[in-house]
Amino acid sequence: MKLTAENQAEEIVELLTTSTQIPNQYFEYGSLFILNVSSSEDAIQEYALYKKDEETACYYKFESITVTWYEKEKLLSYLIESDLQDINSMTAAASDTCLKASNRPYLDDIMSFEKMGRFKKAFERFKEVY
Repeated sequence: MKLTAENQAEEIVELLTTSTQIPNQYFEYGSLFILNVSSSEDAIQEYALYKKDEETACYYKFESITVTWYEKEKLLSYLIESDLQDINSMTAAASDTCLKASNRPYLDDIMSFEKMGRFKKAFERFKEVY
């Protein structure tokens, strides 16, 4: 789900913290791709965070978070800071390894723009029948 409102980050945080989303629901905010990896909308709401890199035409997973446990302001701050941070200075979760060097494409930690495009189309079909 791509929001176009002026306060996009605030809207995403509000949605993530006040309602549950269907599995694989996603949001885009700036350079971030926020993917619901929860097993159902009745489960704790967990999201994988990916950072877009124009240079390599890939998204790199840099974090998995449980938004159910976040305070709104802390989550908002984290999303804004992550969007503004240069991908080349980001490190992998719980590591000092450069984000782009640490990810493994076979685990979907790296997703090409092409693969992400296919995912988005498949999700739209899934959402219609869910």
